[in-house]
Amino acid sequence: MQKRTFLKYMLSGAVATAGLLSGRGAWAKKYAIALNKLPALNDVGGSVTIKLGGRHVLLVRLSQTEYRAFEGLCTHQSCPVSYVKKQISCECHGSHFDLNGKVKSGPATRPLATIPVKVQGDKLIVGE
Repeated sequence: MQKRTFLKYMLSGAVATAGLLSGRGAWAKKYAIALNKLPALNDVGGSVTIKLGGRHVLLVRLSQTEYRAFEGLCTHQSCPVSYVKKQISCECHGSHFDLNGKVKSGPATRPLATIPVKVQGDKLIVGE
């Protein structure tokens, strides 16, 4: 293989990996989940972590009509995160994130990826 071809493949792989790590394009598939299957979201302030497409997703109910979805693993070392007292916290190393996924305190330095979510009838639609 020529050096130029090798470098082209390496650059393509790096760009693809960066896209996945940033969360862009990662949720091209939509998942419909019946709200009655998520009793933890019955009340405002409720949250639940589920697996969709082999990935951890943290779902949070913020109001009667508003839900948020985040990658369910911390950007520091991929430990589970949970919703407690109006913030998202890493269960291993104590990073805290706001409800937009932005880092409030470390050791994490990168925000949590947010995932599009909306209510459609009696279902929660997660993804794009």
